Amino acid sequence: APRRLRRRADRGRPARRPCLAAAPAERPPCVLYAADRGPARTDAKQRPLAGPPRAVLVQSPDRPNWQPLLDSGRLTKADTFSEVCEYALGQQVAIRVIANPSYRDTVTRRRMSLSSVAECGSWLRRRLADHGVDVALNHIEVGERVRMTGVKGEDHPITVICRMFQARGTVQSPEAFHQALAQGLGPGKAYGCGLLITKPLTDEAW
Repeated sequence: APRRLRRRADRGRPARRPCLAAAPAERPPCVLYAADRGPARTDAKQRPLAGPPRAVLVQSPDRPNWQPLLDSGRLTKADTFSEVCEYALGQQVAIRVIANPSYRDTVTRRRMSLSSVAECGSWLRRRLADHGVDVALNHIEVGERVRMTGVKGEDHPITVICRMFQARGTVQSPEAFHQALAQGLGPGKAYGCGLLITKPLTDEAW
């Protein structure tokens, strides 16, 4: 089973672009993160806009060095803990993930975001099935559509549409599911999407 090193980092002084993290080229492989954000705001068109991060959960195969960010004041504290995730065939699992439900346009090759709750629920069900988890549509909760904006590289503006999902399902392929736990789910991983937060399914709510 994959061993995942996780660190919860509390944000201090905001970065120059607080809504998005580093560009994909600057992110080491197999490093995922998800941000606990403040209340969503609205942009000029009254669309929900992600609030600034309050804390960040980072998953890495190696122990990261947060000291430069702590010294600069961009983080106020950081805690590291090791986690081993092992799921068996037929085991019930509860899943939470911030994801970017989208598809690649066959003509323009641009990535397009899915808009309806039904489309997004079906997208997550397909993605989890590809990674060894069977989930019924009525066991998927789709959160509000939220925009994250920022700049990629020097001057390329980028917008990522994300939603919070919660689901309950059955592990059909432990190997495929463990791979998804290590590598994340869907696009937008460099911007806080795809980190699967899981636990064995019980009657207890999140």
